[in-house]
Amino acid sequence: MTQEQINNTLDFLKEKFDKDIQLAESGIERKMLEMEYSKNVELVKAGNNIFESKSNDSDYECIGCGS
Repeated sequence: MTQEQINNTLDFLKEKFDKDIQLAESGIERKMLEMEYSKNVELVKAGNNIFESKSNDSDYECIGCGS
């Protein structure tokens, strides 16, 4: 990610966090939002795109799930 992308993502995360924290109905919900926000900021600052779709391609098959 470029520095501009990182800054834009951090701005977006802060705005989303501020809105979500105001809507939180319990202390545990606020704590979960704070932890999620902190982790996302950490990942973004490290240059990771947290919105990138992760592929589920795996060498392992789910046993009994009908795959």
